[in-house]
Amino acid sequence: MSGYNIHRDFLDHALSSSFMSIMRISGYKNWVSSQIADCGFKSTFSERDDHKYTVFSCPLEDNSAFALDVVDIYEAYSIVLKLHFEVTSDLRSLEEALIYSTYVVDRFDRFTEVRGQEALRGWAMCLFNHGTILLAEFLRLRYLNRERALKILDQAIQYGEHALARAKDRYHHKGQMLCFLATCIRDKMELGDDLSLGRVALNYLEEAFQLEGTDKEETHWVKSQVLYTECLIMKKRRREPSFGQAALAKLSEAIVNGQAAVPEPSSNDWRQGRRHKDLAEMQKSKYFDARDKDEGLYIEMTGNFKAATGAVNNSLSVRLAASLQYGLLHLREKRYEQAHEVFQDAISTLSEVEYTTTPPRDLHQSLRQSSTLAELAASVAIETNKPLFEALRSLELSRCTISRTSTQMEQDVSDLRRTHPALAEQYKNMRYDLNREKIQNKPYHLTQLRQEGLTGRLKNLRDDIQKLDGFENFQQLLTEKDMKSLACQGPVVVINISKIRSDAIIVTVDKILLCKLPNMSYDETKEKIIALDRLASRARRDGVARTRKKQKKLTDVTRGALDALSWLWQVAVREILDRASLTPTNRIWWITSGLATRLPFHAAGDHRQDPSNCTIDRVKSSYISSFEALRHARLRADAVASTRVGDLPYRRTMMLVTVSKYPGPYNDLNTTHEISAIEKLFPRQGSKNDLKEGSNDDQDKGDISNEELFLHLEYPNSLTVLQYLLRYSFVHLACHGFSHKIDPYQSGLLLVEEKETIKMLKIADIETSPHPQDGCSEMVFLAACSTAKIQPDGALADEAIHLGNSFQALGFPHVIAALASADDKAVGQISSTYYKELLRNEMGQKSGSAGHLNAAGALHNATKKLRNDCSRKVDSSDQGKRTEEADDILEWIPFIHIGA
Repeated sequence: MSGYNIHRDFLDHALSSSFMSIMRISGYKNWVSSQIADCGFKSTFSERDDHKYTVFSCPLEDNSAFALDVVDIYEAYSIVLKLHFEVTSDLRSLEEALIYSTYVVDRFDRFTEVRGQEALRGWAMCLFNHGTILLAEFLRLRYLNRERALKILDQAIQYGEHALARAKDRYHHKGQMLCFLATCIRDKMELGDDLSLGRVALNYLEEAFQLEGTDKEETHWVKSQVLYTECLIMKKRRREPSFGQAALAKLSEAIVNGQAAVPEPSSNDWRQGRRHKDLAEMQKSKYFDARDKDEGLYIEMTGNFKAATGAVNNSLSVRLAASLQYGLLHLREKRYEQAHEVFQDAISTLSEVEYTTTPPRDLHQSLRQSSTLAELAASVAIETNKPLFEALRSLELSRCTISRTSTQMEQDVSDLRRTHPALAEQYKNMRYDLNREKIQNKPYHLTQLRQEGLTGRLKNLRDDIQKLDGFENFQQLLTEKDMKSLACQGPVVVINISKIRSDAIIVTVDKILLCKLPNMSYDETKEKIIALDRLASRARRDGVARTRKKQKKLTDVTRGALDALSWLWQVAVREILDRASLTPTNRIWWITSGLATRLPFHAAGDHRQDPSNCTIDRVKSSYISSFEALRHARLRADAVASTRVGDLPYRRTMMLVTVSKYPGPYNDLNTTHEISAIEKLFPRQGSKNDLKEGSNDDQDKGDISNEELFLHLEYPNSLTVLQYLLRYSFVHLACHGFSHKIDPYQSGLLLVEEKETIKMLKIADIETSPHPQDGCSEMVFLAACSTAKIQPDGALADEAIHLGNSFQALGFPHVIAALASADDKAVGQISSTYYKELLRNEMGQKSGSAGHLNAAGALHNATKKLRNDCSRKVDSSDQGKRTEEADDILEWIPFIHIGA
């Protein structure tokens, strides 16, 4: 067993022991959340009906020794929970720690009279412990919600100061408190670029050094961080790439203190991995800033990076960040083979994710530390002349890490079911139960034993299945043969852009080709993305209040976007299409990584001089996040197609959701085009237009009868949408969309309850809501902005988290979504044409093959029609200058097909 697992097992045992102590000493078996209502902290668990029991009920209103003992145990439990969070990144542990510590500090002063002056020391430690938990919460939120994070940091400082005021000079924990305050001040200095705070932090540390019993290693470490932050601020103020003399002196002092905090040989202290990483980064700054390179410093720096990557006691985020920095160091020195080895080791580290008990939302925080791992690993594999499949394997393993485990299951279980149906059902149910446990927002101690039991049994069952003939690769990565087979309907093109090189890997049924893209530089690609983003920011369905005037001439923004699309065609797409072997379907799938996730490859071309010289006139484009996701979508499409019986018409059912009126400051939407088109094509029998939100009527909650083929929800709440989502073959959602700049789980659709209150249906809601394992859902049209948009900071670009992919993972083999903002009128025009194309043959034989829905072809025809309508407004006698509504030339671009 690895050191990481030993350390984690110890914490799990400590959690269980503390929990059982609370149960024994309290003498109660029921948990209640109402006890913490007056402490000012609202638990996320108490907001959900299925998590009613959060904090243990205990009579603390008297001053009995019994009540005092319970408070002590609560405090100990909160400390262990915080440590568990720091090692595992399991947010549930941090949330529970904050609940318990808040509960304690709110009540501890009631017992001062019983304990007398001796209570002051205990009170100081309670305040200090609460402050450290607040600091952990600040660190989690600092990049997600800066304003809220700063408020929490100020609270942490206040609790630290109160603790220090109650600690006596010879109190053995006073040194810890001083280091804690110095750490908080350093964080505040870093966020505000306020150098004056550096002296405050250093004063605390000087006092800590003078105390007996102070952890000198910890004090040296905090001092190194304060000094390093000061030197970075000084460098930033110089506005020059190099450090000034004064900043360099501080950097040298920071390194000396960092070295004193990392003794040799390194201990098993879980903090040592982070210290090795941070010290190596300081040494890296000094080494590359100096004109005369210090080889001794270089050797020590590489040793610290290597130690951090192998620090099994540390968190996944620290090890991934260290691996990435270590690999980049090799790349800087042109040591590609060494970099390849480091990146492959980092990808192997990601395999821990598959059987971890940490929820997906928390794992994504760790995966932010490896944001460029996939693109770099693939580029290095190509640069070192490794087989192309190895580059594809690197991308497949280091991208979509969390979603891969669920999509991977479906194909393997489908194959297993043919020969071992009972075993397949057992594995599927066990995997489903484990995924359900992970996404439930319950306190860790309520799910720990069940999750670990399921994980262990699942591993054992997988091992048993792999011993069966023909199932040696069960739940393993797709083979080269598997990837080629997925190109049977058309080539799959993988675009990878990194600072090393840019390439397209073209996968067909019989070969894998490398298409080098030497003119597609990393920096120029970023510039073109900015130009395209400016165009996208002006539309009406992205949940941002604004007004827009129609322009009769091409604006600078539109010209910039047209130039970017022409550039994309010239440097990449034209060469790719010339080399790709198309099938009779004329289809192509795009898999993108890194920067490429924000480029519209389906829209590349010259849309001013030669509209025929562009992607849309050569191929029918689809997007997919990975080969595993494509396999998942194909299986779902096959499953739906198999439900069609003989020559009977396909049973079309539609759920239409519309929100046209919004309270200020959001724009109202014109959904009349969509409503009219859909009502013409779908029967109205049994319509539930009058469905009341939150109704308890059994008829509303029952299965859909043969007559109930059309459901129109106007102004529904999110729970109602989720309730009916997978009961209909087609779903159309017409409303505002919202894409969070940093946290993709907070992106979603803006709904309006009772025409008054805005409620968002978030990705987090979709992924944590209960859904059946099988369903009839075939296609969803997300008629809202930014439903396929990747966050601009790029930290989670390779996890491909957006609404379109979330709906596809739910079980929709076909998703129509928007890469960016979309114009209200364009959405209506696209929708109207799309549904006519989609359903022009009720059996699906003309619009698809073998009864499959041809959603990609229908969208292609719809967008091409809108593009051509815009092009007809060009007066050819006026040298291609537009004469009317010129600025709508690119309004067809946002719409894409995702899936099979």
